[in-house]
Amino acid sequence: MAIKRLHYFDHQFLIEADFTDEQKYHLDMRRRLNRVLYTFGIAAGLEVLKTASKAVTVNPGTAVDRDGREIVLETPQVVDLSNAVQFPPGAVVFITITYQEQESDPSPAASAPGNTRITEQATIQAVTAAPPTDGTVIRLASIILDGAANVPGNLNDQFDGGVRQAVSLRGERWPASLAGVSNPGGNIALLPSQAIVITPDDSNNRITISENHSARTDNPHATTAAQLGALSSVDGVSNPGGNIDLVAAQAIVLTPDDANNRITISENHSARTDNPHATTAAQLGALLTTDYDLRRRSLAAVVFSQGNADGATTTVNVGFQPKVVIVVGTVTANLGGRAYSGGIGAFAFTDPPIGGTLFQRCSGFGITRTSNTDWFSRSILGTNLCTATIFDSGAAPAQAENLNVAIQTITASGLVALFNRAIASAGFTALSSFSITLTLMCMG
Repeated sequence: MAIKRLHYFDHQFLIEADFTDEQKYHLDMRRRLNRVLYTFGIAAGLEVLKTASKAVTVNPGTAVDRDGREIVLETPQVVDLSNAVQFPPGAVVFITITYQEQESDPSPAASAPGNTRITEQATIQAVTAAPPTDGTVIRLASIILDGAANVPGNLNDQFDGGVRQAVSLRGERWPASLAGVSNPGGNIALLPSQAIVITPDDSNNRITISENHSARTDNPHATTAAQLGALSSVDGVSNPGGNIDLVAAQAIVLTPDDANNRITISENHSARTDNPHATTAAQLGALLTTDYDLRRRSLAAVVFSQGNADGATTTVNVGFQPKVVIVVGTVTANLGGRAYSGGIGAFAFTDPPIGGTLFQRCSGFGITRTSNTDWFSRSILGTNLCTATIFDSGAAPAQAENLNVAIQTITASGLVALFNRAIASAGFTALSSFSITLTLMCMG
């Protein structure tokens, strides 16, 4: 799109938009020139100085942002860092400047209300989050607060923090500004001072800046430990420049090793195999031997027959809470005038329940009779104390039931046995005569 500027002629009628476009043309062209010729950054001034223990001052100066807008600070501005929540001890604080404009100077004419000026001003901020480096804001300094959340250093110390960026010419081989000294197209001399050494190397287009101080092993500035804050605090105990003693107590052992500049902190307690603190099993939540003493044993009998309904229970009292139950027994059924019987073997562990269910298993049996001379038995495994399946196809009507006995609950003095019976298949009836006799060895 082509760039337009206003063209005036006699008797032309001008409106507000014409004057606005006139200003906009010159403003846009100037900012375009700034963007094309220069990088964003600090053009002049804007030094950040310590002026109080919790405040810094930004001096007047000018900066240019990435949009080519000039940011002008005309008077010194104090930045308050006393908010302990926003600026805690050890925080890294960034001081920034940004461009801001707003309408101002209201018109005195009541017939033509409105603002007669647009004020361009600089906004100074202090933040702890690293600001962007894309030129939307210009970074003036970064400051690391000390342990008391104070600005470090002496009054009028100047801060940089390595974040200040000066405006410079684009596309030039030589720097437009070096450390705040500008001479575009000319020479900027580097002068060594004190311990600094300047070594020019024109053939390789480089200058080496070194120093002759770091190799010294003495104390040329007579610096004290207190000035350095050496060993200023160990776990809240401070004695700047002095000694802080470590004192062994109770089971702690301190072993100094001056030759290797170290102190070994150990203890003499972990190798003990006795019970120095008289800790009890109850304190540890350990199971007492009396709670699982398999020498406590008692025999008990559980009997169910055809006279018991489905869901019948019987309570076994042995005087203690069983932990292990071993079962032997028989299931006998009278089928066609003859007695048929099978053995039962089972066991149960009651402490602790697995998944909320007592752990019990059995080896039961099943009998199928078609006549007095034709019948067969089979083994059955069950998840209870007794499982039996009995079919009598020779009876009229035919009879068939599934019989089960299981531990329902464990009590402090014994257990409750539950009897379940159910017709095995459709078309069959209940058994007319059977008995279940189980002998329980309870241990706990």
